[in-house]
Amino acid sequence: MLASLRRIYLYAVASAALLFLVGVLQNFFFQVSARLGARVQDYEAADAASFSRALAFLLVALAIVLPVGVLHWWFIRRDLRDDAAAAGGVVRVIFVDLLTIVLGSVTIISAGNLGYALFYSNLASRSYYYMPSVALPLSVAVAWGIGLVLVLLERQATTPLTGVAAGISRVLGYLQQIWLLISVMVLGASAIQLLMDATIRAAPDCPFDQNGYVIYSAGCQSQAFPTPGSAITQAFVLVAGLVGFTLWTRRDGGSVLRQLADSACLIIAAITVIAGLNEGLNLVLALARGHAIPLPLALVANNQTHTYRFVGPLLVGGAALALYLMRAWRTPALGAHPQQSRQVALVAVALPFAFTFLFGITQVIYLILQRSFGIVDPNISWVQVLSFVGAGSAWLALWPALARMSDPRGTGPLIPRRTYVYILLAATLVSGVSTLAVGLYFAITTAIGTPADNDGRGTAQAFAIFPVAAVTAGYYLFVLLRDGRILRNRAPATTPEAPTPTEAPTLEGLLTSVAARQLTVPQAAAILREQFGAR
Repeated sequence: MLASLRRIYLYAVASAALLFLVGVLQNFFFQVSARLGARVQDYEAADAASFSRALAFLLVALAIVLPVGVLHWWFIRRDLRDDAAAAGGVVRVIFVDLLTIVLGSVTIISAGNLGYALFYSNLASRSYYYMPSVALPLSVAVAWGIGLVLVLLERQATTPLTGVAAGISRVLGYLQQIWLLISVMVLGASAIQLLMDATIRAAPDCPFDQNGYVIYSAGCQSQAFPTPGSAITQAFVLVAGLVGFTLWTRRDGGSVLRQLADSACLIIAAITVIAGLNEGLNLVLALARGHAIPLPLALVANNQTHTYRFVGPLLVGGAALALYLMRAWRTPALGAHPQQSRQVALVAVALPFAFTFLFGITQVIYLILQRSFGIVDPNISWVQVLSFVGAGSAWLALWPALARMSDPRGTGPLIPRRTYVYILLAATLVSGVSTLAVGLYFAITTAIGTPADNDGRGTAQAFAIFPVAAVTAGYYLFVLLRDGRILRNRAPATTPEAPTPTEAPTLEGLLTSVAARQLTVPQAAAILREQFGAR
């Protein structure tokens, strides 16, 4: 315990000193890059006085903070020499891995922002007002990158991890990958849409005024920000960071943590695909209903019509979904169930589609109930509702596929199927009970003359959700009970019994058997002759 407290102190002080020095270096590099001509914003101080203060602060930090940090780092190294187990201990793993995540995240984001800013610098048609700073992301990327390199060098002294330390390291690595994947989904989809915006031009760009603001007028189209090149560069840097942090957990084969992390990534990718499908179906159904939608103008950012920007989410989400499904299909078998990783992947993909489909069905019932309640909700239409139903309809194919793969009559894994059933059962049961209570509350307060739901929308929504939740919960309760009966009635696997060794008969045993008339005298004599030979 005392050794752990000492290590916490050493790593905490060394980490704080490193982060402080990185911040001081960032400030100094910003002033240097600004004096060398890198673009800065008006609100960013980059004059001679600021440079002098940054230099003085750097010298003070190098004189005071650096020796403290180096001294504590030396104590850490001495501790590693004295106790070999400390190199793979929990304290070291937590501090080193957290530093790697913090420094790596800031470095990746700053490098992406630097590419974002550099592409802007080549656009003479843009207003200077919109030009992002180059000096700030450059200084952050360099300073925090130096800190990241130092921490990565320190990681080389970490021995192969086992037990709790290995689990903590993997959890931190997977959380970082999930965060980066979300960023890649958002920025990647945006980059593709901005690329389309730049290629599909239905109107000239709107001009800027002297202050850098867009002057809107008839027949012009406001420029989309950021530019395609800057967005693509930013997304590419984040993809590179995601790949780099994926190497962190590359040796974690088919563990439960790996399957949970991959499931989270599949859910994120599936949600991105659903968003694209929903927007695309919005466009298709609107065209089918005869809405006047100019194409291809409706696919890009514009001032004249509603935008249906579904291409980016579909491409980026579909690519991520395919990659993680391939990864799940190639994941090593976990225990005696080689199909478990595939079933877990199907569960992760099926759940977002299931909730989207069920939500769409509830909104269909809500639109039908509007006439009964005499209300009109301008925020929802048949096009939007049917788009949700269509986007989630893949669930109708995913659940039968999962049911066939995880039939309890077989010998495959049961955990993925049972997890899926419990999640949907719990979600629909809770939503059904709560919405029924809310709906009855609204109805009772309306009946006694003190309505809590003045326009009736809440009551209609509650009674629209309840039947869908009740039917779904009832179905999965039936599935759960049926699976239980099948498992109880399933014959257990039989294993051949080992032959029990037979003991040689004794004289006392033979006499007892003769006295109990279990053996005759000739039979006992034959056994004695076989046992001891003829005399």
